[in-house]
Amino acid sequence: MKKYIFVGILFLGLMACEKVIDLELNSEQPRLVIEANLFFNKSYGTLSQQIQLSLSSSYFENNFIPARGAEVYVLDSNAKKYSFLEAENGIYYPMELLDFSYGARYTLSITYEGEVYEGSEVFLPVNYFSRIEQKNYTLFGNEVVELKAYSKDEDPKTNYSLFEFLGEDWKIPDYTLYRDDFIESDEFYGIHISDDIEAGDEIRIRLFSISERFYQYMTLLIQQSFNQGGPFQAQVANLTGNCVNLTRPEHYPLGYFRISEVAEVFYTVE
Repeated sequence: MKKYIFVGILFLGLMACEKVIDLELNSEQPRLVIEANLFFNKSYGTLSQQIQLSLSSSYFENNFIPARGAEVYVLDSNAKKYSFLEAENGIYYPMELLDFSYGARYTLSITYEGEVYEGSEVFLPVNYFSRIEQKNYTLFGNEVVELKAYSKDEDPKTNYSLFEFLGEDWKIPDYTLYRDDFIESDEFYGIHISDDIEAGDEIRIRLFSISERFYQYMTLLIQQSFNQGGPFQAQVANLTGNCVNLTRPEHYPLGYFRISEVAEVFYTVE
């Protein structure tokens, strides 16, 4: 009986040693997050021009905070100004659709809470798809579908491309990056391998022309998404895009200003 009493006293003693510790975590002023996507769809002759502005939040929070009331416009290489107006929740649309010209540089300007942000990008031509190839096989005991979307590049200069695969029920697209100085053939492809798609599924495949800077940005972004690791891994750093804060350089924004020509095709899995 004494043994049980002793054990009980010891257990209560250990419970008494518990203490709640409130950690004071460092937090910084929210940064402006820029998701500016201006696309010309070469396959269908359509335009998609939208700029979404939001604010960064704490690492332990998952809140979307729209950046309301910003002054937004884009200048083309001829200094023509295209103003964007806010529709809702920090999403801005142009009052007049942009005219795209190959090789022209476009500059985004944002004024938000007294600070001026700026970024620029060049509009580059994209190639059409030449063919879609499908293979079905077993990988690690699972039946998988492999899709390869091919295109041809006859431009001798180094070019950069981004393939995007998106299924009907997917929340996040799958991406493949490509730079043509790594192969000798003029044909290149993006690839998607999955055991979650099956016959009859429709996959939207898009090919974007991108700049070298965006290629490097996406390379780091994809690496970070696959390397979250354990508690002893180095912390993921904020990726800086092609936009800067002209008023306070140290308070740089996050995100990217993209302007691209895009080819698009829908493929039904066999």
